[in-house]
Amino acid sequence: MFFKREFPPLARSLAFVMGDADIGADTAQESFLRVFTRWDRYASPDHARRSAIRIGMNLARSRWRREHRMEPLGDRAEESPGPDVEDRLVLGAAISGLSPRQRSCVVLVDYLGFDVAEAARILRMIPSTVRVHLVRGRRRLAVTLQGSYLEERE
Repeated sequence: MFFKREFPPLARSLAFVMGDADIGADTAQESFLRVFTRWDRYASPDHARRSAIRIGMNLARSRWRREHRMEPLGDRAEESPGPDVEDRLVLGAAISGLSPRQRSCVVLVDYLGFDVAEAARILRMIPSTVRVHLVRGRRRLAVTLQGSYLEERE
């Protein structure tokens, strides 16, 4: 029951953070596997849920670091998708431009609806650090998205 209830939102969130639904689902599964192997350590299902989110975000950050460390330089071939897909690609590109911590904070607070204190507990940060990452992430998103909007208008 716990898995059925908690897996879909975590998989969607990680897909949003990572920019790929399949990778997000795989990461969510890995996160739940780690939670279930240590189930006896959790005081409540809510504690296990927060731990699964934190583990998932940490796995996403680790994957991001690995991929960006080995990412080749140069232009990538771009396809011309439909308008809905283009909007998602613009948003995905804007989010991928954030640091891993900014991305985690923005997704937890703005996408999943956690308050700053809960996001801080999940990410094991102090609330003021989460607020700093939120402000910087939101500012960077606004600049990036406004720039892509202006490019479309020209």
